[in-house]
Amino acid sequence: PIYPASRMDAEGGSMDEFADGFLLTKATMEYFAEHYAAKDDDILVSPYLGNLSNSPPTVLVTAGLDPLRDQGREYAAELIRHGVNTTYIEMSGNVHGFINIRKAVPSARQDVDTMIAAWKTLLSSL
Repeated sequence: PIYPASRMDAEGGSMDEFADGFLLTKATMEYFAEHYAAKDDDILVSPYLGNLSNSPPTVLVTAGLDPLRDQGREYAAELIRHGVNTTYIEMSGNVHGFINIRKAVPSARQDVDTMIAAWKTLLSSL
């Protein structure tokens, strides 16, 4: 997953720290949570809440300036705790959606290259 929304009920932390001004906002995420699904405790909406032990090997990427950053960190930690082969990468200087602005932001280009290398490593190990 790339900057996953793994808990639709998430509050605090990076959700508040980056609530405004970094492309994706807390208000937008609240809108998505309200309109995406009726129950935010459904594991299909919030996979972090389910049994992750049967998850496939995973490369999980977060953006350091993203309201979803802490959700991604927690999700990666849970995958690891459940014994899932997990590579966690945080792109510290980037915002949610950095993949879409990679042609305009040099660090985003480098971060996309880092992700591709991680996926290649994972796939070669299977």
